Amino acid sequence: MTKKIFNFLTAASLVSLVLYSCSKKDVIDNSPLPCTANTAPANGSNVSTPAVTLSWTAVTGATSYDIYIGTSPSAINLVAAGITGTSYNYTLPSAANATYHWYVVPKANNKEATGCASSVTSFTYGTAPATTTNISPADGATAATSSITLQWKHANGATAYDLFLGTSAATATVIASNLTDSFYVYSLPAGALSNTYYWYVQPKNSLGAAQNPATTATSFKYHLITPPRQWALW
Repeated sequence: MTKKIFNFLTAASLVSLVLYSCSKKDVIDNSPLPCTANTAPANGSNVSTPAVTLSWTAVTGATSYDIYIGTSPSAINLVAAGITGTSYNYTLPSAANATYHWYVVPKANNKEATGCASSVTSFTYGTAPATTTNISPADGATAATSSITLQWKHANGATAYDLFLGTSAATATVIASNLTDSFYVYSLPAGALSNTYYWYVQPKNSLGAAQNPATTATSFKYHLITPPRQWALW
């Protein structure tokens, strides 16, 4: 009798164990993971070096993250997979003054987040432009007219220029600002028959202006040539 009771209890325990195991399998969560949120670089911000640290918020249940980045919202590619932390050091592949769009996809062993392209943010890698070089008038040239066309080389990354002119490089002041062309027609002040003028250009963009532009100053001499005086004979 005791043996029968023991066998009955053992069988019941096995059945309970099987039922418990099945119930554990039934509660496995196969729902998609939520998307994460980018934290750095901040959306719409600027970075001044090609080495950037991409950071995002952690997602509960995620065991790794895939990172997508590109220079257009429609051309974003996978650049790193299986990242286990919430940051990644990335070196931007292009020259300065490019905008990058990026997002992160959380993943687990049996699932991953979907629709994370909608959480894309962007940042711009750029620097202030370097100085430029004056083209015309040539350094040391003489101008015989008061209307002068000042011309300079385009500076990479520049979106505008400030133009300085004066009787010395140290005292030159702005005569035109936020120029978008690389030339400017200027009328010299009236009254002086002869003067030497120094001029330079400061390129700039949204990230700043070129440093020490006065070191690129060149000069030209304005000399008004007057016709000889006519003497009447009588």
